[in-house]
Amino acid sequence: MPEIEVMSKDIAALLVAYVKQGGTLVAVGAIPRHSECLHHDPELAKHVHALFGSTPQHGALRPVGKGYSLFYSLENTPLDDPLDSLCERISGLLRKPPVLRWKLIEGQHEDLISVERVFGDQVYVWLMNWSEKPVSMKLDAIEAKYRIEEWDLESGKIRRLASDSVLTYAPGELRVLSVVPEESSIGVMEQMFDMTRDSTDAIVLEDLWRFRTLEPNVCLLDQWQVTLNDRKSRMNATMPGQVNTYRTTFTMTQELIERLQSPSHQVHSDPLEIDEFHKILLILDDVEQKIPSHIGFLQRRRNLEIFVNGVRQNALQPSNWQDQHYSSVDITPHLLAGENELEILTVSLLEPMPAISFPAFLIGPFVIENREDRMKLNASSEHMFGYWSSAGYPYYAGAGEYSQQVDLTQVSLAPDEELWLEADDIRETACLYVNDMQAGIRLWPPYHWNITPYVEQGNNHITIRAANTLENLYGKSALPSGVNGRVKLVHRTLSKRM
Repeated sequence: MPEIEVMSKDIAALLVAYVKQGGTLVAVGAIPRHSECLHHDPELAKHVHALFGSTPQHGALRPVGKGYSLFYSLENTPLDDPLDSLCERISGLLRKPPVLRWKLIEGQHEDLISVERVFGDQVYVWLMNWSEKPVSMKLDAIEAKYRIEEWDLESGKIRRLASDSVLTYAPGELRVLSVVPEESSIGVMEQMFDMTRDSTDAIVLEDLWRFRTLEPNVCLLDQWQVTLNDRKSRMNATMPGQVNTYRTTFTMTQELIERLQSPSHQVHSDPLEIDEFHKILLILDDVEQKIPSHIGFLQRRRNLEIFVNGVRQNALQPSNWQDQHYSSVDITPHLLAGENELEILTVSLLEPMPAISFPAFLIGPFVIENREDRMKLNASSEHMFGYWSSAGYPYYAGAGEYSQQVDLTQVSLAPDEELWLEADDIRETACLYVNDMQAGIRLWPPYHWNITPYVEQGNNHITIRAANTLENLYGKSALPSGVNGRVKLVHRTLSKRM
């Protein structure tokens, strides 16, 4: 805490709570005496007294609850030793050796992030591999009066680890370990054995998945030809004021046009398939479309007009896509197979000129194909293999479902066997459904699920719902998204060892 004399009473109360719960507070130079609203505030003095006592002693480490306070007076510091002794004292406070130690077997020390926190008589350690390669470590044996436990982040179950266990972390994997006194009751409900699983491949699932997105696909429109003071615009030239025209083009296939116009495409029983799945909507961000003056009213012109292939579009409506700042208009009726021209005209009559300051978007049931450096919108396919970001959905941010039927008629499990689903790579998170029952959520690798309670003899419906981040949409980066690589079902035989 720096040399200050004024402090909020609320902040002082929080500092007292922090120290009493195990923190250490170092005050340098002065102790606050005044609050933000009262000179020599008695309530503030009460909190300061709880931290440093009635007469703070220079350099004395004072216990407060589970923590400590330390006052360092600059007045008592030798002129030839400015703050050196304070730095040494603080360095000593920080040199607390970690309770849990280990040796790396595979990987680099900088690959493994560790955070250690003490709660009561228990120490919790968060360990995460933030590299792109596996990391293996061997725990150092600790004193017999302590035991090491691992917490299952999904179920909350606790299992005991041998003090010399070898742990392997997949890229991005996070684990939580705890070091507790042997007499502690936490973890008693779990068996005091390490459960080992010997794995054998049962079924490698087909590479081709049935795929769908839970929201419409997105096409980014961020390259425009702008004509300022466009005297040849589609706007009525007799109207006073200035017109700026933003033009861009995009190509659509005949197959997509036919699908949009097909009556069967308008009827869907799935409630997740919202109305935007059957239309092409133009989305604009942070624009206000209005009739700016009586001249605009008489001419029936708005301050922002949209034309698709020369046809003036209806007024923008509030959109339920992303957030309330977006507006949308259905441009489906005026789209053509081949090249389509989109024009946005901004008009200034008696008010400041509006502008298109953010990228526009097209959303709808299409995939994006890049051919000969030209972007083409085509009808979406029912099946997919690999990342959706490289299969026509580069800017899509949201969730996508990979589904297939798996026949388990020939698979039988003994009482000591489990059936697991293991995916090589999913970006970024995933939720697994087996026969419409949720089998669990994985926020990081490894993407493994115990599906034993959910499978049945015969056909089983497997769905992996993957989700990425908004970086693909707003960062204009087609980051890998979805399911990639092998997905397999694995037999695991359980065994116990001390």
